[in-house]
Amino acid sequence: MPNGSSVHRGDPERGKALSSFGHHAPNLLAIPRLASDIPTTIENDRFDSRWSRIALLWLDAGYIVESDKGSPREMIQIAVARWMEKLVEGNRLLGDFGILIFPHPSADGFQSSAYDEAKEEWRNHWFFGIMGGYTFPWVRLERRITELEQACPGLGKTAFYWFEMASVPLLPIFTPLIGRHIAERIWWCGMDNQEDYESEMRAYHALDNIESMEEDSNGPNAFDNAFPEWMFGPGKDAEWRLDAVQLQQIALEGETEDLRKISSITLALSQTKRGTYRLPSMFDPDGPVESTNAYHLAHVRWNGDDPLLRLADDYLEEANQCGDGFTELLGADCVPLDESGFQKWKTGIEAGFAVLKQLDALLSLISDPE
Repeated sequence: MPNGSSVHRGDPERGKALSSFGHHAPNLLAIPRLASDIPTTIENDRFDSRWSRIALLWLDAGYIVESDKGSPREMIQIAVARWMEKLVEGNRLLGDFGILIFPHPSADGFQSSAYDEAKEEWRNHWFFGIMGGYTFPWVRLERRITELEQACPGLGKTAFYWFEMASVPLLPIFTPLIGRHIAERIWWCGMDNQEDYESEMRAYHALDNIESMEEDSNGPNAFDNAFPEWMFGPGKDAEWRLDAVQLQQIALEGETEDLRKISSITLALSQTKRGTYRLPSMFDPDGPVESTNAYHLAHVRWNGDDPLLRLADDYLEEANQCGDGFTELLGADCVPLDESGFQKWKTGIEAGFAVLKQLDALLSLISDPE
């Protein structure tokens, strides 16, 4: 991608990963080794001055050292790779993504020279994006949640409730609740219940056989019946939801280490205030990208019989057919070029990745890999 710098967070040995959305995603940390007799050339970059300003920010932050060699753009790549490795160290499920950097914000996340000059506030910013499409981890909840509920009623449900709530300001994760919202658009003609869905289908498709519609495996009723009722119920005031005192007690006195860990992480997530953490988003009205994410960081389903796999396939099919409305980015930011603005942005992103690390640890304890 011209005039951009890219970093991939993942396994540096695995080469290329297949992306369903139009390309093979490169392993951007793999550096080719050239034979000594192969000549090398230096290509002038018309954004050198801006790359240098961005590199100075990372130098002041301590992620570029004197021994680093290369152009400002290459040193930025080294610095961001160091930063990312620190932020996602130990993540098992929620840590495989790419980083895209451009010297100017861009309207689509890919053309750094085509940024909207009408946006005066973008002139003193650069572009930071998080890309998906590298791996698609899937996990199942049923066995672990059922065991947790038997050992400590309410804990499994409460843990997943706070997992979903805490994940909202972070990178997109495909959960049953998110899946239900997607199904409204892809499967249910914008409706969120069976009655309205049937009415809409009859109006547009002249379908009079209600029995066949009730048996529709893609309908709202069939979707809801594939999951426990509590997953789409009122979480805030639900009787099963454990409060901070109960979670604290289990964290201290739980019979097993897993019970204590799950309670401790769930308690921490429940007490983390919304607005104190975030990651780059597709839904920021002041952000540089106005598109829908084609990918999700992970897929969380209830069991092997639920409809989320079919829904995810249909979602990716829509993304491939309507490419102009989707992006490979999971989130994007306009980052200030001044030091104080950069430090404030960096602190907020680090807080977001700290919560993502908690979500990763919790998900590993309440789910089984598929």
